[in-house]
Amino acid sequence: MNHKLIEKATTFATEAHKNQVRRLEGGPYSQHPIRVAKLVTTIEGWTEIHVAAALLHDVVEDTPITIETIEQEFGMFVGELVFELTDTLRQPGENRAKHKARELELWPNKSTWAQNIKCCDVIDNSESIIRLDPDFAVVYCKEVMRMLQVFDKADKNILERAIKSITYP
Repeated sequence: MNHKLIEKATTFATEAHKNQVRRLEGGPYSQHPIRVAKLVTTIEGWTEIHVAAALLHDVVEDTPITIETIEQEFGMFVGELVFELTDTLRQPGENRAKHKARELELWPNKSTWAQNIKCCDVIDNSESIIRLDPDFAVVYCKEVMRMLQVFDKADKNILERAIKSITYP
């Protein structure tokens, strides 16, 4: 196991997100990818590549860092997973429903580990959204349920946990 890759990805993600704060909780944003990475280690068959991609899953989307930089720093396999997890469809002025519908079409074609990491992301995000923004949670939970329903490659246990995490009271 190449723990140096995980250490490097942790440091890189923490630095990349250093000035960002979680919108609802108010804590350092870097704690989110760290929690997602820890969840990844609960899935049978995980490797350091999967953990590194989980740590870096929001870097390209939320910072000026490019996918090319991720590939240069962490290799092609980590770069490919991060690319799969990066929302590249956002268009200025596009409404959320249309954007999410286009995004939904892509998920069945994504890899097993992209689906697994996304499940971990959902688990980590859902608790705070449901607890701290109940109005948005209604929309979020419906969107995420539609997405999870097309996950045909994800580990059954982590998928089940993700579905349970968005079961709105």
